Amino acid sequence: LSDEICTLKIKLEEKDREISVFRHENESLNSQLEEKSTMFSLARSEIERLKSRLNQVVQELEKSRSYESLMAERMEAAEKAKQDMDSEMKRLAVQTEQWRKAADAAATVLSGSADENCRRISERCGSMDAHYMNSLENFRSSPMIGDDDHAVFGSEKRRSGGGIRML
Repeated sequence: LSDEICTLKIKLEEKDREISVFRHENESLNSQLEEKSTMFSLARSEIERLKSRLNQVVQELEKSRSYESLMAERMEAAEKAKQDMDSEMKRLAVQTEQWRKAADAAATVLSGSADENCRRISERCGSMDAHYMNSLENFRSSPMIGDDDHAVFGSEKRRSGGGIRML
């Protein structure tokens, strides 16, 4: 009996050591589980933060795309307006040349003689633009400009003469 009790005590001590080892392993596994759980929750919060940032970037991208399309439309409109202005400038240049030729022809007819070298009147008489600009400056510096105290509708004197006399 005493032998049996000794063997049972030895077995009991072995089982206590095994339980102690299992307890230690269990505590170690529990601490690892807590550590992994903490890491998992940190990873989950990081994923949520990244999802939020991704949504923000997607919204900014959509805004940028709409702004880019708006700018492209404005650019196309500006290009169209530029082309329209260029064609209008060409048309006006042709029209100006036609008017200049008509004015030269009229001046030739009004002067009553044609130059022997068939030069335009603007070439014979110097720059017509300078003459025109001088007459504008004279008009601006006229003493009647700014003299509106006496001017009543219909009370002004009519000037005699015409603009053809300047030619």
